[in-house]
Amino acid sequence: MATLDKDYYRAANKGQFKKGVWAVDGEEPAAGILHGDIERRYWTVAKRNRAGEIVKDKHGKTVRETRSRQDWSITDGQMDTGSGTSLHDYEGALGYRSWNYFQMPEGTTLPACLQVVQRGSDPHHYQIEVLTGGTVSPVTLRGALDNLARNCVVRQKQLAGTI
Repeated sequence: MATLDKDYYRAANKGQFKKGVWAVDGEEPAAGILHGDIERRYWTVAKRNRAGEIVKDKHGKTVRETRSRQDWSITDGQMDTGSGTSLHDYEGALGYRSWNYFQMPEGTTLPACLQVVQRGSDPHHYQIEVLTGGTVSPVTLRGALDNLARNCVVRQKQLAGTI
């Protein structure tokens, strides 16, 4: 089985993971910590003009706009390669004001359907993605990512000498 070749860190937005990266401190990762946005997620924010000022309507109410994102690409109900959950090879890549970090230690066993690949122009940016596109459903992907998160906890404990 493939293992992680170095330490990776998953940045978890404090707005989404209000209780942090752990469901049970050091024992059980937060549900979905490695999922990213498998399906498109929507949220609303205050609209801003080019100067960065919040836009108000004629009654002085803040104008809201909808934004969305999707980290994973799905075709015909199956996951595609080339998209996935972002990671970095150092903690703190996005700062700490809005982010907590889940460590994925070197030597952690990867589920057979997943791989970690360097993506983009930032040499420290990686992503978890499916090994082969068109063979993994979103349900299977969630299970594999949850297994990977549990494998990370086991590896953290091995490195700490507690198992």
